[in-house]
Formats: sequence, C-alpha cells, structure tokens
Amino acid sequence: MKRQIVGFNEIVRGLHAVGITKGDVVMLHADTVVLAQIPSISLEERLDILLESIKEVLGKAGTLVVPTFTYSFCRSEVYDVNDSPSKDVGAFPEYVRKRPEAKRSLDPIFSVAAIGSSAQELCEVELKDCFGQGSFFGKLHKMNAKIVCLGCSLDRATFIHYCEKAHGIDYRYNKTFSGEIIDKSGVLRECSIQYFVRDYSYKFTTDLTMLKERLKEQNKFSIGEIGRFGIYGTTAVDFFNETQAILDEFPNGLVKQDLALI
Repeated sequence: MKRQIVGFNEIVRGLHAVGITKGDVVMLHADTVVLAQIPSISLEERLDILLESIKEVLGKAGTLVVPTFTYSFCRSEVYDVNDSPSKDVGAFPEYVRKRPEAKRSLDPIFSVAAIGSSAQELCEVELKDCFGQGSFFGKLHKMNAKIVCLGCSLDRATFIHYCEKAHGIDYRYNKTFSGEIIDKSGVLRECSIQYFVRDYSYKFTTDLTMLKERLKEQNKFSIGEIGRFGIYGTTAVDFFNETQAILDEFPNGLVKQDLALI
C-alpha cells in the first residue's frame, strides 16, 4: 500500500471537514501518531505544522484548547501552573503549554492550556470543582465549543465527566483533594478542590459508542480524515444534550463492563 504523506494543507482540509471555522473555540484531543505521516522532519517541526494549521483554520478570533492534566493533588504534589508538566495526554498539549502565547488554568488536576482570543477567559476557573459549572468544562459548555478528536476515539473527551456529574450517576462520587499550588506570580498557596472520581467497586470503563451513534444519526457528529487517521468533531451542547438523554434512558449507557477488573 502506498504511504500517505501529510502536510499543512492536508491538516487544514481535515479540520475543515469536521466543521471547524474561523472564530471557533476548539477543545482538541490529539494522538500525535498522526504526525508521523509528515516525513523527514523532527517532532518539534511536525508539532509546529499542526499548530500553524489549526491557527490558519481558527483565525485570530478563534481559540485552541488542549488538556494539560497533571493529577498533581492526587499524588500529593505541588501544582505549579508555570512549570508542572502535563501527564499522559501526549506530546502536542505539552508543546502548546510551553508556547509563550499560551495561557494555562490553575486547576491542579485538570488544567488546560489555551491559545487565542478566548484563552484568558477559558483559563480563569473556580478552584472548587473540577467538573462544576464554574470549571473549565462548564465554560466549554456555555461557549458551545467544538470538541475534536484527532487520531483517537471520542472516549478520550474528558468533557464526558462534566456531563456525568451534571446528570448524576452512581459509578462516580465527589472526593475533595487538598494541597498547595503555585500561581502564575510564583505565590505558593493552599487549595482544596472536588474531583468526580470513579468508584472502583464498579468494574467499568468509559464507552461512548452509543453517544457517537446517536450524534451521527442526527447529523451532529462530523467525520474527516488526515492521511490514514480519522478526525471527529461535535459541539459541546450536542454532546451534553445527548449524554443527558442517554442517561435518562440508560443509566449505564456511557460505560461498559471492564473484564480486566473482574
């Protein structure tokens, strides 16, 4: 099979295919294996191309947001908004976090980094509840941002936990974590925040197959491709509304049994 080569133009076309336009707010979950299709350059240069492609599509009025989660409090570590590296979210979020124009939220567990016109607003969050109305995810919902998954499944979208909490489900519960954070000015201060953690007595993993199918049936789920890999998109409002409808009818409609935990 002929190897597919990807560059700036192919990424732009893929972003347009899932309905991203100038002025949008986009929460991007990305697997950088997609960038392996860009030949003969370093990873840093590939990440540059991805960011420049996104900026081209969003324009000056748009905003890119990526997860820079650290789970610092969960490990009893100090969260430093300027220096704590992101964990387990891939190379692109860490690349964005380090950009001089990026803003980062002060949530010590589920921080995000943002670039664009709404970056400051999105990163000014209440330090009370990771998935509450005053959280980043609450703002994402109110702005009706676009949630995009590049080279990964919709299951990667952390917005699902905001939706689960809003509805009320029995396989997660609120747990308060306390510790110290260092803010943008370098000031060390105490913080307590609520995290909607999973109940490990329930043997499950997130499975958004039903959500994806319902969104597709209503033409609320866009599908494109960048080389050999898929790109998927929907809006925060459609995502939220459909999860609430699913949970009304099927209380366990967003999870599946995890046989590995039995």
